[in-house]
This record gives sequence, C-alpha cells and structure tokens, in this order.
Amino acid sequence: MNLERGVIPTPDDLKTLLASDAEIYTFSGADHQSEIRIKLDEEFENTPLVNNRLVEDIEGEADLTHRLTLVYITDFFKDGSDFLYYVKGAANMSKFLLGTFGGKPYDRPCFASPMVVYDADEIFTSMGLDMFASDRVSKTDTKGIRWKYLYASGIKAWEKLRFSEEKLEAIRKRNEEFDKEEALRKRQAERELSDSETLFTSDTGDDGEIAASEPETPSTEGTTPGSNQDDQSDDAGEDLGEYERFEDSDVSMDTPDEAEGSEEGEILL
Repeated sequence: MNLERGVIPTPDDLKTLLASDAEIYTFSGADHQSEIRIKLDEEFENTPLVNNRLVEDIEGEADLTHRLTLVYITDFFKDGSDFLYYVKGAANMSKFLLGTFGGKPYDRPCFASPMVVYDADEIFTSMGLDMFASDRVSKTDTKGIRWKYLYASGIKAWEKLRFSEEKLEAIRKRNEEFDKEEALRKRQAERELSDSETLFTSDTGDDGEIAASEPETPSTEGTTPGSNQDDQSDDAGEDLGEYERFEDSDVSMDTPDEAEGSEEGEILL
C-alpha cells in the first residue's frame, strides 16, 4: 500500500474476491479495556485518511457498554491490503445484523481503516475481549448472501473516508523525526561499541590475550648474599693457591744470622 505516497488504494470487485483466497472474519463482543480500539486508533493515525462522518454516530458514542461488531476483510484492495470496519453500540449492532438479509448494505457512520500496522491475528487476540461470537464467513452458505452483505457494507464504509494532504504531511514529518532519532541512536550505539573495542584492544595483545609484563631479572652483580659468598670463596682460593706455590718454590728465606754470614763469606744464591 502506497498511502504514504498519496496513492489511494482501490477495492477489488466482489466477483474477484469471491474467486480468490480473500476471507471475511467477524467479531461481536465487548472491548472493555479498549484494546481493539487503541490498536485501530494507532492504525488510523498512520494513514492519511479522515472520517468526517464518524461524528454523526451519536448512538455509538453514547453507548457505554463497549460492545461492537467488527468485520475484517483480507485482500480487500487490489494491492492485496486488508480492510477493517466496526459498528459500536447495541443499537447500531442490531441495525447492522438486521440488514444482513435486507438486500441493502449498512450505510451508517462507522469506524473504518485500511490495515497497514496490525493483521487479523493481532486484532482478534487482543486482551480483555468479552467475545460473544467470532467466525470466518462462508462464501457458499445461503448462496454467500452474508459474505456479499459484509463486503458491500465495507465498500460503503470505505467511501466515507477522505484523503487528507494535511494529515499526509504530518505523517511524513513524524516519520522523518523518527528516522532521525533512529539514526542518532544507531550512531551512538556504534560509537559506544567502537570505544569499548578500543579499550579492550589496549588491554590485550595482538592475539587478543591479556598482555602481562615480564618480571625484571634481578641483577647478580654483588647484590645478593649468595653472590658475596661466592666472591669471597674465590678470593680465598686464589690466596691459598699463591701460598702453596710460594712454599713449593726453590727460593729460600734467609734468617738474620745467615744474612750476616753471607756478608763475610760467599754470596748465597
């Protein structure tokens, strides 16, 4: 459906729909918590259509029972889109029901909207519904009279809607603002993700593992008790070796007396 582009959809004809897979579903009951009407109000807000005749439905607005009869037609438009309308209030529901075999479609003011947000399942499974009757309408029972009546009443409901340029412009502006907000949220999310990845990378190595600094090797240049002991042992060993070499040498140590004798006699070598 291209309503957002100002293209008005065209309902398919009865003969085509009867020969197709199009279906009509109905619901009669009480919408005590306004679940259906809230969804349909949201649906209608997203279509550039207005229903000026709805203010004429005085009986429906005055009814406080929350009772309604809802009709959902699949593939109602030639583009395959669905359509929904409902009558509200006990008095309107009675008139709608009596018209089934009266030969004329229901032509009183009622809510109607193309369906672009919700589908049939989401509408009929709304919470808080007090259901009196719900069914899929047969195309063949009683020669399809009821199916034809509901389709023709849908055509009348559709004809009461009018295209609104002002509403279309408001929808476009709202969608543009929504798109801008979505783009901003996306950029913020991407920025936060990028920042977190940068922080994670700075705390990890190239292979993604957490980098740990290697402990420094302590210096062994005379700083530990063990190293001092080794140095002292080496010095003692060197002194002992020198002493042993000195004792084994042929050089004799002269005593003072021998030294005096050497002056009187020969020189000792």
